[in-house]
Amino acid sequence: MVLIPLQRTPGPLLVLLLLCLFAAPAKPVQADPATDFARYLTGRKGVRLIHARILPMTGDRTTGLIADGWLDVGADGRILALGPMSSQPRTSSPTLDCDGRWLTPGLIDANTILGLSGHPVTGITQEQNENSERSLPQLRVIDGINPLDRAIPRVRASGITTVYVNPGEETLISGQGALIKLRPSANIADLVLKAPAALHLNLGEAPKNTWGGKGGPGTRMGSAAVLRMELTAARNWLRGSEKHVREQAQYEAKVAKLGEGEEPPMPPAPRDIDLKKQVLAAALQGDLPVICSAHRQDDILTALRITSEFGIRPILLHATAAWQILPEIGDAQVPLLLGPIRTGPNTFETAAARLDNAALVAAAGLPFAIQTSGALNVRALPHEAAWAVSGGLPADLALLAITRYPAEIFGVADRIGSLTPGLAADLVLWDGHPLETKSRARYVIIEGQLVNDAALFEPFPDGPGW
Repeated sequence: MVLIPLQRTPGPLLVLLLLCLFAAPAKPVQADPATDFARYLTGRKGVRLIHARILPMTGDRTTGLIADGWLDVGADGRILALGPMSSQPRTSSPTLDCDGRWLTPGLIDANTILGLSGHPVTGITQEQNENSERSLPQLRVIDGINPLDRAIPRVRASGITTVYVNPGEETLISGQGALIKLRPSANIADLVLKAPAALHLNLGEAPKNTWGGKGGPGTRMGSAAVLRMELTAARNWLRGSEKHVREQAQYEAKVAKLGEGEEPPMPPAPRDIDLKKQVLAAALQGDLPVICSAHRQDDILTALRITSEFGIRPILLHATAAWQILPEIGDAQVPLLLGPIRTGPNTFETAAARLDNAALVAAAGLPFAIQTSGALNVRALPHEAAWAVSGGLPADLALLAITRYPAEIFGVADRIGSLTPGLAADLVLWDGHPLETKSRARYVIIEGQLVNDAALFEPFPDGPGW
């Protein structure tokens, strides 16, 4: 074995390497944020989001901004707690640095045809507006929604996590809508948040134009008359059902008192099942909310008049001319699903359209939400809210109108719509303020699980942005 003696003086190359090693500051090893988000938000694991600009949407007329905050997501997919970083408690959960991004609840579109009007738009992908009859209250949108429609992931990637799906507006009574979560699933049952969520009555040009060439009604008077006829028939059927229940109770009481050997009385005749009248009866009893579609001020007033006659408190859809009759709407104290905000005065029906409609409705103290009425264009929901801001609506209220306000109108504010402990962790991390058109939803989370990462999202192959 040959021993090679070590040099007592380092060579020039070794000196250079040592100088570089000790002169350069040590850089901490940082995990890729996208990798961390995918790791900790895929599966049921608790996690803490830190250093986020949080918009909780819990105030009456303010978003309640937390400029630098944290939020805990539990293993069950619910929000555990949140607050400013200065009061951050200890945690054993992984922490994900949001790096100052804006954190909001998942957005809610209060009126869409998503999943019914399929993408690409061709005749065979259109399932809304069944018009084989002028009154179809028994229809249910969950029987027509395609959870694998190509527009749904695109909408989800834009920060919208919940949508209301409308059966259509071309029939006087068009059916029952549903509130659905945009979870990735092939099964509509996995998406349903509330179904049925409302029954749809439609006034104005759409049903008039549809039925004018099919034997009527072809006028606004005719439309109102048919609605009254349908609701009156349902009320009479309901009274008959209540009478049948009383007769059945009386029969059972008599049978219970029969002595030994006594012959029982004849039972009441069985009640026929009528799917149409059952649905309308549920609306008359207040068990099923009623949405009335109307643009013009006279159609809005007709909707209020008819529903008042039958003891129904409606929800107004579109209400493009609401600003013209705010005192009357205020007296009725009904909620409004306003939009699309960019509806223009380009038809006789929408001649009264103006950008400050939402601002005037808000100033009157009326409950409202903002909606798109779209399918693929549901992804423009924050832009619709921004247009309302350009018309004078305060930005705080515009954000509430696409988060907590629609949740309140549909009766699910105890489940979604705000960043409140106990509610579902439906979250969106934005690269900028949600109402800025250049902002994008960087991460979209539904019930604590990452469902979209903008950096990894693949656009439709048939063109950029589609």
